[in-house]
Amino acid sequence: ANIELPTVEGFLSDRLWVHRMEQAFNALDSDGDLLVSLADVLLWVDNLEKLVNADDRKELATLREVAKRYGMAEGLSEEKITVYEYVIGVAKFAVKEFKSFQEGGIEETLSAKMTNAMMDVVAEPGFITAEGYKKLTSATNFDTKNYTECEPGKFTVTTQSAAETIFAQLGGADKIQRKVIIHSQVNFFLNTPSPDTRGLLGPRFELPKSGANIELPTVEGFLSDRLWVHRMEQAFNALDSDGDLLVSLA
Repeated sequence: ANIELPTVEGFLSDRLWVHRMEQAFNALDSDGDLLVSLADVLLWVDNLEKLVNADDRKELATLREVAKRYGMAEGLSEEKITVYEYVIGVAKFAVKEFKSFQEGGIEETLSAKMTNAMMDVVAEPGFITAEGYKKLTSATNFDTKNYTECEPGKFTVTTQSAAETIFAQLGGADKIQRKVIIHSQVNFFLNTPSPDTRGLLGPRFELPKSGANIELPTVEGFLSDRLWVHRMEQAFNALDSDGDLLVSLA
C-alpha cells in the first residue's frame, strides 16, 4: 500500500504524540530531577530483578543488553538530557522503527524486541498474566497512570494500574497473548493520535478549524501535569524580584 512515510517533523508537530512522549519521560525520570539518561532505562532491569525469583533471572542478561540498545536508539547516553532533547530523540527513533516495521514486520522493531525481552523474564511463551504485566509496569514506573487513552485524541483519568486497565479492556481475562502487549508498545511510538492526522504515521498536525468540537482544558488538567507546573514554578522564580519567595502585581 502507498503509505506516507513518517518524518521527525511530522511526529514533533503532533501535540498528542508529543504529550505521550512527555508521559514516557515522566516515567523514565526515576529521581524526579527532570533529566534522564541511559542509566534510567537500565534501572528498569534492576527494578525487575528485585521482583522476580532466581529461576526467572536467567533472561536478565539478555534484557540488559537489549535495554542498552533500546535506550541508545532513543538518543540516551551517560549524559543527562532534558525532556525536549528526549522527545526529539524519540521522534528520530520512531522514524527508524517505522522503517524496521516496513522491512521486517513488527517483530523487527526494537520496541518489540525490548518488550519481548522484558516479557521473557516474567511471562510464559506466547502469553503474559496480569501479575506478570504488573511486574513490568511497576519496574518501568508505569504501574499507575493518571490517564488512559480510550480512543485517538481522547483521554480519561484513571487510578487503575496500567495492568488492571488493559486487562479490564480485554474483558477481565487472566492472561493475554504477548502480541497484544507488543502491538500496544509499538503503536505507542508509531501512531500519531491527533484526530486531524486520521491515524496516519507522521503527517503534519494542524489546529482544528474554528468551531470544531474539541475538549476544553481544565484547572485540574493543568495542575496534574508536572512539567507544566515546573514551567510555572520557573516563571514564578523569574517574577520573584527580591527573592523572598513571594510575588505581587508590583
